[in-house]
Amino acid sequence: MIASTGIVIASDGTASPAAGEDSPVNSIIWLIVWLAAALVSLGLLWRFRIVRPGSLKGRTPLARPYPVLAYLGIFVASFVFQTIAAMPALALARAWSDAPTDTTIVQTDPDAAVAATDEPPALTLRESVTMQLVSYAFTITMLAGCVLAFRNRFDADAPSPRARTRITVVVGVVGVGLLGLVAALPIVQIVGTTGSLIESAITHTPAPELSHESLTQMIDAWRDDRLWAWLQIAAVLIGAPVLEELTYRYGLQGAIIKLTGMPGLSIILTGILFGLAHASAVPASIIPSLMILGMGFGIVYERSRSLAAVIVMHAAFNLLNIVGTFLLT
Repeated sequence: MIASTGIVIASDGTASPAAGEDSPVNSIIWLIVWLAAALVSLGLLWRFRIVRPGSLKGRTPLARPYPVLAYLGIFVASFVFQTIAAMPALALARAWSDAPTDTTIVQTDPDAAVAATDEPPALTLRESVTMQLVSYAFTITMLAGCVLAFRNRFDADAPSPRARTRITVVVGVVGVGLLGLVAALPIVQIVGTTGSLIESAITHTPAPELSHESLTQMIDAWRDDRLWAWLQIAAVLIGAPVLEELTYRYGLQGAIIKLTGMPGLSIILTGILFGLAHASAVPASIIPSLMILGMGFGIVYERSRSLAAVIVMHAAFNLLNIVGTFLLT
């Protein structure tokens, strides 16, 4: 239900601009490159005690002044609000779309024609993008309202933030988010590359060029309707990161750590569920990459104590995939 990141431009990790140009040698070369980058990243993260076991112990945890049910409620409410918004969003999308809501079916076999009419009509590009935008706007607004309500209710127990200038905050948030992406990307890519190569070896089929359906839709939209392509890009760069980080990092991760008092466990469990939530949009071989990415988001959240930094990291990851998609296809 939650639209997501476009993990790994070419799901086998290669950077070939066209199908058919990949070769096993090319894939192995890219695998070696990403492996070397991942080892360097892991070495630095271990050296500076970012991912070392127990590194989150003994430090002041991220302030979570609200009850566990408040954080769990944010997680559950995200799906409830998206469900509530789905039908009005679809109705609005149908109203705005120039495409007819019914489909014309040409079949020589009467039985096949009857079966085909039972299938729901596929969403057009405009309908899909409209649904995304309406769902994101409604759900994010409602979740933000819940967070503000919690803040007003429990504000007396919340620690006062340190006084910092607006420029310092913006630079710090963006810098932490980008640095987190630089550190996580090689590890995410090597996991995705390895998974795709294993899947290709087992199924004897090449990995798809674009491993997320949103990227495929974006390319098609760019060729047919630039305005709606830009709107979809805005949804992926703004709507998805804000909604997903409110849902998973603020809500779910906050609930688990509040319940267990174990930051490492909360990061791992939230990352796993984050990856599984995208199972309908990406190949199975890519899901472990999304799990690692989700854990990276969780580590940055706990270390930086800033949801905005994680949103920047998430948006930058999506932007990297979008730019790479247009450059390589």
